[in-house]
Amino acid sequence: MITDEEKRRKFVCVDPHDIPIVSFIDANMMASMPASLKAATGLDALTHAIEGFTTKGAWELADMLHLKAIEIISRSLRDSVAGHAVGVEAMALGQYVAGMGLSNVGVGLVHGMAHPLGVFYDTPHGVANAILLPHIMAFMLTTPAINSARLPLQCASRVHKRCRSRKRGKPPFPP
Repeated sequence: MITDEEKRRKFVCVDPHDIPIVSFIDANMMASMPASLKAATGLDALTHAIEGFTTKGAWELADMLHLKAIEIISRSLRDSVAGHAVGVEAMALGQYVAGMGLSNVGVGLVHGMAHPLGVFYDTPHGVANAILLPHIMAFMLTTPAINSARLPLQCASRVHKRCRSRKRGKPPFPP
């Protein structure tokens, strides 16, 4: 991701040579993150999984990864934010699985709108996704092509309802 502050835009540079051959997932590195950062990065991963499942480029193998990521993240995000080791470890797996699926299909409307929010209003990426995702999900669920995705999207929606129900300035997931 490159941010051009002068022109106030973000853009992604993709090259096959940038794809890692191996990656190491270390949940211990996530354990020391502040709760707000865990929530934001977790919601970014959830957004990756939902968008990957609903994008035009979606296909069966990537769908399996995205559905599994939605399941893992939906059940683990609260515990991860609260600092429970089992939740942090599960989130590391969920974020990895979401990334594996995403690398095969790309992102969608939420990310397309979140990037300008980050540039114009200095909004953290995961927070911008969390703000936009429920609204875009509601719109997407009205389209016939996405209607078949209702179950996993509703599962993810429960996580976002908890975020929206909190007062401003408080973390979306209580410790």
